[in-house]
Amino acid sequence: MNTKRLVTLCIFSCFLFFQAACGGSGNTEEIATDSTSDNNNDATGTDPEINHCENTCAALLSFIETDGGPNGPDEVGMCIIGTIMDEGYPVMEACPDAPDSIESCMNCLDLAGLDEDSCYSIADSCINGDPQTPCTFTEECYMDGLCSLEDGECVATSEEDCENSNNCHYAGACSLEDGRCVADSDETCKSSDKCAQSGNCSLVDGECLPTSDEDCANSYGCREFGACSVVDGECAVTSDEDCQQTPQCKYDGFCSFNGIGCSVGSDEDCAQSKKCQMMGACTHEDGNCEATSDEDCANSHNCLSFGSCSLVDGECRQGSDDDCIKSPDCAHFGRCSFDGEECSANSDDDCQAAMTCLYDGRCTAVDGDCRATEDGDCLASMGCFYAGLCSANGEECKPGSDADCEQSQDCAIWGRCAFKGNECAPGSDEDCLSSTQCQEQGRCHNDGWECVPMTDADCEASNGCTSNGACTFTGWGCAPMNDEDCAQSQDCLFSGSCSFDGFGSCIPKSDADCQGTPDCNLFGACSFNGFGCAPGSDTDCQLSAACSAAGECSLTSDGYENYCAPASDADCHQSTACANYGLCSLLTDACVAQSDQECQASLGCHKEGRCLAADGTCQPDASSCQESLDCAEIGRCSLNTDTNVCSVGSDEDCAGSTLCMLDGLCAAETSCLAEDTACQIWGACIADVE
Repeated sequence: MNTKRLVTLCIFSCFLFFQAACGGSGNTEEIATDSTSDNNNDATGTDPEINHCENTCAALLSFIETDGGPNGPDEVGMCIIGTIMDEGYPVMEACPDAPDSIESCMNCLDLAGLDEDSCYSIADSCINGDPQTPCTFTEECYMDGLCSLEDGECVATSEEDCENSNNCHYAGACSLEDGRCVADSDETCKSSDKCAQSGNCSLVDGECLPTSDEDCANSYGCREFGACSVVDGECAVTSDEDCQQTPQCKYDGFCSFNGIGCSVGSDEDCAQSKKCQMMGACTHEDGNCEATSDEDCANSHNCLSFGSCSLVDGECRQGSDDDCIKSPDCAHFGRCSFDGEECSANSDDDCQAAMTCLYDGRCTAVDGDCRATEDGDCLASMGCFYAGLCSANGEECKPGSDADCEQSQDCAIWGRCAFKGNECAPGSDEDCLSSTQCQEQGRCHNDGWECVPMTDADCEASNGCTSNGACTFTGWGCAPMNDEDCAQSQDCLFSGSCSFDGFGSCIPKSDADCQGTPDCNLFGACSFNGFGCAPGSDTDCQLSAACSAAGECSLTSDGYENYCAPASDADCHQSTACANYGLCSLLTDACVAQSDQECQASLGCHKEGRCLAADGTCQPDASSCQESLDCAEIGRCSLNTDTNVCSVGSDEDCAGSTLCMLDGLCAAETSCLAEDTACQIWGACIADVE
């Protein structure tokens, strides 16, 4: 039914209650007389001697009396009610209880915001204007746009009637044709709700219908129910493939076409379903997927998670101690024993092996649950250590004294050192002053229930002031409140967050903020880009350590942010990476070794034997190891093929080294300790063992 009509009928029912009180007094003729005003009336045309809201209530009564009678509905009364609703006056909200007299009706109108001028305007428009028709508040008007009365029949008479109808939006029937609303183009159909829902996307004789499988394939009905092919002007299921793409197949096993729609057709349909995985419903039976064996249940998620591992009355449920022991509730809450109906904690052993004993002190079985009944259990719990929950009350562990609170981590960190109101809370400023939070965030004063900062001095002495500029008391905590707070912080020094943003944070706001930071010195992030510090020019990059070390000397962008990278062989040639490791040629934003000549000219070749280019780096071979400085000095003369480095491989390697000649370390280590990584990689020369 039309929503507007439903609301209107609610108003009708309200006014039925005061028919008897009014005796049906008043009619539309009175209003018509009242509305005929002379030139002496005020600007609104109302007569101060006439109460138009009273007459409006009378007209409403007259409407109720004549509705359904031999002469049909009173059109003026219908118009008044419809106009009040259309103009949004909240009559039902103002008067939830039905009025029982003209006076209470007038009070309702007043509470809803209708004054004398409003009542007059509404009545006048309905009497002298075009009153509503019996079609206006019908379902046909709302659904199909049939809102005008012609020859005793409701018809559509304007494009507006059609465009405002439900079927315009739902079924594309937005155009007027011979007193009815019809669809007039494929475009109108494609924009309708019915196209998206049911594939009714093509125009056929003024109606939107599916005419191709493509219409159906893009619809909600295809995605959800497999109705993906057009059959006799409707989208319908025609194959197993249609069914297999639906959520019903995925979750409930409705994967087979039965000639009409999708249904469960085999054990295979069930076996691949979520219902099988979750609930053990893995067997086709009577058109559904059902659990039919303990094996089905044992392989399900609910067995692993809840112990529902046994088949009981066609469902997977908890059915034995073994089922319970498998469940997380056993490990967490001690519910490891089956009591005939469910898993419960039936012994102290169940509880003592559970995490709830370790964390919460609930180590004793009482009425199928683990509870804290002994102070000793609470004292041994993590809750006692962290939060002072050290005393048993028969159900759980709670703080029971100042001593419980004083030994807790909450006392050390948050100053919650006093037993107060059955919990731990700060008992004095001293509790707060000795807490970590005083040092970290300036929470050095007790406000009765927690430690808080109360002065700028609290904030200025905190680590938060030093680290991020939170040096000013704001009334609720410590925060940066000016550039001075930010400028003295470590965040200014390390990340350029030297300026106050006006909202309680420090941020970089200029190149000056960024310059001098480690990221500027190391990576060229010396310019403010509107959001933070980043490289802004080749100069930023050329002055960075990354330029001299790795050739990252040119400003580069990936489309989102700027960064420094090598842009030419020249960038690479001037770097220490070229001099030390032979990484002298540009390849895709990086310096790499491209030739043996680059490697042989490097310090890495001379010292470590890395003289051959391979995979973008310089690598050693057996010959280059023997010719290296490390071979002569520390015996690294053999190629370790596992790690691809020159290493100590034999006593002969050590015997010819400077280490042997000067320090007597002439034998190769044959059993490096596991934790001695250097020995594992490069070996070592040691003294001879007689």
